[in-house]
Amino acid sequence: MITREEIQTMADDIVREFEPLQVILFGSYAYGAPTADSDVDLLVVMDIPTPHFISVKCLASCVHRSIKRKFQFGVFCFDFNL
Repeated sequence: MITREEIQTMADDIVREFEPLQVILFGSYAYGAPTADSDVDLLVVMDIPTPHFISVKCLASCVHRSIKRKFQFGVFCFDFNL
């Protein structure tokens, strides 16, 4: 299992590298019931234009370097100015 300190390090690396609006922990680690099979669920809220997926790829790379573990990375883009 991943420790709270490792999760905090991961979040700190993301904040230092990308200055997101927010980094939100959710899922089993957030509510205090992770198992050996649990993954870390982080929502990284950034204000970047949709076409700038290079920044998103850099974020994924940063996270991977930080945790040095296999992980899944999802990208969701929303236009809040509609």
